[in-house]
Parts: sequence; C-alpha cells; structure tokens
Amino acid sequence: MTKRTSGSKEGKVEAIMLTLGVDFFKMYPGGEHQVRNMLEGMNVTDRYNWMQLCGSGVPKIAVKYCYLVWGGEVQYRAEIKEFRKNSTGQFNDGGIVRTHRHKNLCVLQGPVEPAPGSMPMKGFQGFRYSEYLF
Repeated sequence: MTKRTSGSKEGKVEAIMLTLGVDFFKMYPGGEHQVRNMLEGMNVTDRYNWMQLCGSGVPKIAVKYCYLVWGGEVQYRAEIKEFRKNSTGQFNDGGIVRTHRHKNLCVLQGPVEPAPGSMPMKGFQGFRYSEYLF
C-alpha cells in the first residue's frame, strides 16, 4: 500500500501531517466541499497557496510534503513551499478574511494529490512527522 520514492528508506522522515479539525469546516465558507475545491485548484493555477496553522513549532527536519488529515483519514498530499515561524497570516476564505497573529504557518503549494484510497489516521494537534505514504 505504501509507495516509495527511489532511494526512500523505511521509516525515513519525508513529510509532516496536519489535521483540519471539525470546527475548521464549520467556519469555512462552503465547508469540506469548498476546501477540496481550493486544494485541488492549486493544480491548475499558481495564483494562490494554502496556509495552515502548524501548532507550537515548525519542523526541524527538512521535509518536502504535507499530508492533510480530517475525518479520521489522510485526505491529500501537497508540496510544502515554506514555513513561517511566529508570523501573521491572513486567510481569505471566500471573502471572509481572518488574521492569525504570532502563529506558526505551513504554506502549501501544488501539486496536490488526493489519497489513493482509505488511509485511516486519527486527528491530532500540531504536526507529526511522517514517512512518504503516496
């Protein structure tokens, strides 16, 4: 089930995981459907990125990918553009602008890949390191 890149070793840290919680979807205009549209839209334009809060710190290990988890499963993989430590981020969610001050942010970019099948994963706060999953 786990696909490996050439040269990838079992257990090698190549990614992080971030959870989008139930409350996030309640306040996000359009809910889960719109989140999926925004993420998959990064494959057809480079006009925007996805910024996600990543908890009390940023990874100390260099990683290329981020897996997004919600609903008890890994849903997507995106490339990481950058991390912003103790930063202010403005999120324009369908015309509703939210500002988060002094937060650690993970900025994601395309390509964005949906999970190839069911990949159960419990939600958690902050981020987790992960090996390459798909």
